Amino acid sequence: MVRAGYGITYDPVNLARNSYLNCAEITSYSASGVNSFQPVTTLTQGIPDIPAPAYGNGIVQLPKNVAVKLVDPEFKRSYIQSWSLVVQKQLTRDWTAEAGYVATRTIHEQFQWIANYAPIGTGNAGLALNQRFGRTASTILLTDIGHAAYDGLQTFLERRFARGYQVRFTYTWSKAIGTCCGTIGLDTIPINLPEAFGLMRAPLGFDRTHKLTASGTWELPFGKGQKLATGGVAAKLLGGWKFGGIVAAYTGTPFTASASGTSLNTPGVRQQADQVKSDVARLGQVYGWFDPLAFAPLTETRLGTSGFNIPRGPGVINMDSSVVRTFRINERVGLNFRAEALNTNNTPHFANPGANVSNMQVLSNGAVQLNGYTQITGAASRGTDGMDKRFFRLSLKVTF
Repeated sequence: MVRAGYGITYDPVNLARNSYLNCAEITSYSASGVNSFQPVTTLTQGIPDIPAPAYGNGIVQLPKNVAVKLVDPEFKRSYIQSWSLVVQKQLTRDWTAEAGYVATRTIHEQFQWIANYAPIGTGNAGLALNQRFGRTASTILLTDIGHAAYDGLQTFLERRFARGYQVRFTYTWSKAIGTCCGTIGLDTIPINLPEAFGLMRAPLGFDRTHKLTASGTWELPFGKGQKLATGGVAAKLLGGWKFGGIVAAYTGTPFTASASGTSLNTPGVRQQADQVKSDVARLGQVYGWFDPLAFAPLTETRLGTSGFNIPRGPGVINMDSSVVRTFRINERVGLNFRAEALNTNNTPHFANPGANVSNMQVLSNGAVQLNGYTQITGAASRGTDGMDKRFFRLSLKVTF
């Protein structure tokens, strides 16, 4: 069987939510007493009058020190094109295999751009809107300068449930690349300089090159309707048990080697490290994940030479398992018992290492103090509400 498909959808991000808290829809006001023992006002006097903005001809002059978020006047809503080509074949009566190419393209991806940017080395004095209007506050535009692409080979091999067991294997080899480093369409870009927009094409933060899963269910062949122990006490004790499990293994996500931006002196720009070795050796240890001397901090007024999202962090191996038993009390009422063990083998799942090279110190005797650089100090967030360690869960359900 061959299947193919194509679709196009528009990004549903609500543009209004960026600007509905702006001045003058909301006006902030704060007041303080003469000291911490003196009130600003009394209940009888009430809250002092808050000066309302003058709408006049419908044009509101923004205070120069008030931050604002706006939509780019030339904004184009982003859209996503998706297509796939899949081949599926039934190998035997019970086994089925499938392989497919799946791709997406995000056009005009939304990003928040700090429009009040400054050229390298000019600091707050060089802010574009400060130069023209004396405005120093943050001024963010929701723009469509981003793009993203995903290409993947997605495969599976499955044995349908028959004769007491079912198994399924999946494997994905993929690449997600685009404008660094957004994931939700409302991220700020790391380099807010228009001339540097082309430097931000990189693997995306959620990109995992390889992912393999294996899952299965096994029903013990005991009890009524099975091959063994079809009656008596043995059927009641051994019948109705099912075992299940899933194992997932996938490679790590990329991260960027950063450095202190003091010498850069450019507000709203994230400084990258200098990459001084052509290859970044992976050491693979919690106390030192990659070669610390592959990158170097900067003292010059320029951007670092390292690209975004070059090294990759630790991968993940995880196994979850379950045991289920169904009891029949009578024809209408049943009892279902379930025991689950999440992260059954209690394998730690590490977060990406520290990547700020400016934390590293090279002493006069040649010794290196990492101070968190290249070191892993936490666990990865896997969407399990902090339950990364082995976790047991029991449940009992009555059905009727």
